[in-house]
Amino acid sequence: MTIKELREKNKLTQAAFAKSLGVSSSLIGAIENGNRAVSAKISEKVKEVYGEVIEAEVKVAEAKVEVAEAALKAVEKQEKAVKKVRGTKAKAAEVKAEAAEAKEKVAEAGKKTAAKAKAAKAKAAEVKDEAAEAKEKVVEAGQKAEKKARATKAKADKAKATASAASKKAKATAEKAAKPVKKAAETVKKIFPKIHIESSMGGTITPEEIFARIADADDVYIRVDENKAYWVKGDETGSVDLW
Repeated sequence: MTIKELREKNKLTQAAFAKSLGVSSSLIGAIENGNRAVSAKISEKVKEVYGEVIEAEVKVAEAKVEVAEAALKAVEKQEKAVKKVRGTKAKAAEVKAEAAEAKEKVAEAGKKTAAKAKAAKAKAAEVKDEAAEAKEKVVEAGQKAEKKARATKAKADKAKATASAASKKAKATAEKAAKPVKKAAETVKKIFPKIHIESSMGGTITPEEIFARIADADDVYIRVDENKAYWVKGDETGSVDLW
């Protein structure tokens, strides 16, 4: 039996019923409306005065529990989203670092190749000068000079072959150095499409789609709760809407 059922059974007003229990009529009204729970003290008083056992009215408590559970779920969902974004940002930074390292290796290989090519060119020029000098000696000295010119030409051919071999080797070195860059790019393509960032307001987006909107940014910070990506490029900053 509830408080209201007991009061109506005894044909009492809220004021009269409250007076019989030694409480305020507003408290009885709050209990009947489900805004207050029946305390142990009131239950004992009802049993003492009316000899009845009152059912516990827990509408208020149940409502508070539901609100607390909903709030807890929202917090847990937000925490998961933040962890996912942080993980994505860390992975992007790692891939970016690998790409930078590969770029440095390519640049270093390019410098070495340029130095070798320069040396080979200088050597070819030197040989060309020697060939010209030998030709002059052939004209001046006849048969003896002609033999020497032929020997010099053979030396020039050998140098040319050496330069060609050096060029092929340099090309192979550059291709080998470019492999880490290609591998890093392939890693990005493999990883990014598998990651989907979920908005707390609904919708998903991949890191690849985010970076497509923010070209060449030095750093990116994603706020799921605001549906925005904040970026830094040199001395400039800004943001874009994600959803």
